[in-house]
Amino acid sequence: MARRWRPPRPLLLLLDGDWLGADIQHISSAINRQQVHIATLGYGLSHAETAAQRAFDFSPKAPGREQVDPRVASWQCGGADAFSAFLANSVIGYLRSELNVEQQKTGIFGHSYGGLYCLYALLTQPALFDFYYAASPALWWHWPLIPELVSKSPSA
Repeated sequence: MARRWRPPRPLLLLLDGDWLGADIQHISSAINRQQVHIATLGYGLSHAETAAQRAFDFSPKAPGREQVDPRVASWQCGGADAFSAFLANSVIGYLRSELNVEQQKTGIFGHSYGGLYCLYALLTQPALFDFYYAASPALWWHWPLIPELVSKSPSA
């Protein structure tokens, strides 16, 4: 069966797809879904396993040699660059081809550690997405890492 052609639409990628069920329903009812694609990215793991994985994926390399999360020593950190490569090389291209995404209209949303990732990606790879939405980003994470990145950013 051939797919029906639809005009290109913006894409919003939501991090923490495992935890956003009710929020996605609210967003979907508040907007006209004919105007925007919403995609979620999750792990399909238990809550504890997801928390540990997102602490790794959504965090930059920590200062110093030890790459552990400041809150939970058993959580590794520092996977944000690899996560960005995964998004750039796999996820974004796939979604754009499957969903007929409008050029230069791709955004990402993250909360807490996801917000930390959004800020880090914006400051280190601003062309990865066209729009970045960071809700309550974990700015405390290895403070003052993010403010230091802001001061080094060419757009600051």
